[in-house]
Amino acid sequence: MGLSEIDDEKWVPTRPIDSVEKEEMRRAWLLVWELDIFASMPFRKPFSIDRKRMAVKLPISDQAGYAEGEVDSAEMMTTSDQIWKSLQGNPNQDARSWFLLANQCMSNVLDLLQRGRDSYWSIKSYLRMRWHVSRLRFLLSCDLTQNY
Repeated sequence: MGLSEIDDEKWVPTRPIDSVEKEEMRRAWLLVWELDIFASMPFRKPFSIDRKRMAVKLPISDQAGYAEGEVDSAEMMTTSDQIWKSLQGNPNQDARSWFLLANQCMSNVLDLLQRGRDSYWSIKSYLRMRWHVSRLRFLLSCDLTQNY
């Protein structure tokens, strides 16, 4: 099906699809991706999905997704210091997208813990990630239900 590469420039659908169907395919893939995270975490097992090979944009809100025309979103950055920059300056500020970024951050922490924090760079990366988690807590304390 190629859902993990739906937003790759080289991806070609087997049949014509509209923007609503493409968004539904994105959401289906992201649910599979989430299940992989939540199935791996309790047992501290490696993830089945290689995050570096994903080319899927973050979901957009239902209102934007079913409106006329295509609303652009951003691809999820996967490195620890870049995750929170995924939606920076992007018109898509959907709460679900922020939730998925938090999951990506959480999976990076697990990945870091599985490898061990024995090098300077991994410790630095871990501390940066903790800083971004603190920023997320602040964002979650804000009222995100308002339309901006």
